[in-house]
Amino acid sequence: MMNAAKALKQFDIDPKVGKQRAVQTIGEMITSAPDPLSVANSVLVAFGGAEVLDFPTARITAKALVEQAVEAGEAFDLDKAQAYAAEKVQKLRGEQPEVFVKTVADAASEPKKRGRPSTKTADGSSLKDQALKICADNASMTNAQLAKLIQTELKITYSNAYYYASRVFKR
Repeated sequence: MMNAAKALKQFDIDPKVGKQRAVQTIGEMITSAPDPLSVANSVLVAFGGAEVLDFPTARITAKALVEQAVEAGEAFDLDKAQAYAAEKVQKLRGEQPEVFVKTVADAASEPKKRGRPSTKTADGSSLKDQALKICADNASMTNAQLAKLIQTELKITYSNAYYYASRVFKR
């Protein structure tokens, strides 16, 4: 088990300022970091805990560990502090579930999928094959009508469907 005073010093937190100020300091440090989850997890690991993948849980747990470390001083017990943090997380999940909901900003910070758009339907068949079949079955339709039909049948965008109707399957 790691010494709590050493962990607090690692994050430049003076226990003499009190637990409220210490929690505020670590909270500001986490939220202002380019990668807040890794900072919260570094706090957890510094106190001897394990990393957490869920950001709100990691942040709350890190703050609770700092609070307990300042309050207990040399008598810091990781197991008691983690139990306190788990209670705090459960309480917040009940009282403020919106804290644990992904926001648009969270979704925007996730890595984007790169590469070609999907060419398969939900059941695993090829979009191109299905679009070709629709085109063959409805050869008398105009490109626009065909595109509208492909759009509704395959649940793809109109522009994608029009591409199939007008360019891929030239008549």
